[in-house]
Amino acid sequence: MLTVLSDNFYDHTDKLIDYTLNNTLNNIYFKKNHTSNNIRSLKYVYIKSKILKTLQTKIENDNTILYKTEIELKNPINQDDFVEFIDKVPPNNYCLFNERLKTVEYYLNEDHFIPEDYDYGKVIELYNQNGKKIIINDFPEMIDITESRNIPYKICQKYGYEKYFNNSSEYLCELDPDGNQFLSKNGIHSNKLNEPYSDSYYGMVKNLVKNKKDNFFICNKKEKWQKITIIPNNYGIVIGFDYYERLINENKWHLSILISPFESFDLLNFQIKSVF
Repeated sequence: MLTVLSDNFYDHTDKLIDYTLNNTLNNIYFKKNHTSNNIRSLKYVYIKSKILKTLQTKIENDNTILYKTEIELKNPINQDDFVEFIDKVPPNNYCLFNERLKTVEYYLNEDHFIPEDYDYGKVIELYNQNGKKIIINDFPEMIDITESRNIPYKICQKYGYEKYFNNSSEYLCELDPDGNQFLSKNGIHSNKLNEPYSDSYYGMVKNLVKNKKDNFFICNKKEKWQKITIIPNNYGIVIGFDYYERLINENKWHLSILISPFESFDLLNFQIKSVF
């Protein structure tokens, strides 16, 4: 049983896997690589397939909260077992662990796919017997977007919307953590119901001096009119990015909204710009 303690509830399993890769599997190797994976990614998939169970408990002591995560691995984990695992991977196939089904899957790749050959965050199209497979390289994790064809919110926040918005019209970029709002070259799409917040003006924007860029105000949760030069991202998530798109276009305001920590989106000209 491997254990990690942290004050953060998330990402413990990945930390334990990294620990296992750097220690338990450090001396495990294979003589020839007939697969299209590199050794680290193969070890990662191997360990994921060996996880028997994961246990997470909350520890409170002297006003301190820690989270203990433990993973139990199936035996054996040794050189011979790893070689046996490698031998199951067909030549020139990419090996991926299916989190939902807890199975190892293999995808035919004519180009001898190696994760490090591609930029982090890159959308990669693989082909197997069943058709096209679409994944995003967030190494060591490979995110499968074949069914949704949406770029996940966490990926957009990490690598930037411009990376996907300018390079492809095929994919929608998620604008909020729940995946209810999307950005594409054709506009902002939303499954969100933009209902008014009781009798307050929360999220509303006004311009005190017409056509003057530095006189925009937004109504915050305390119902105070706060001066802004850009609409904060959280207003778009809660109120709706499409709401601000309509508001700004109706008034022809030159006012942008944050869509990531380092990018703003011009809702009038439909352009993404760096805030730095």
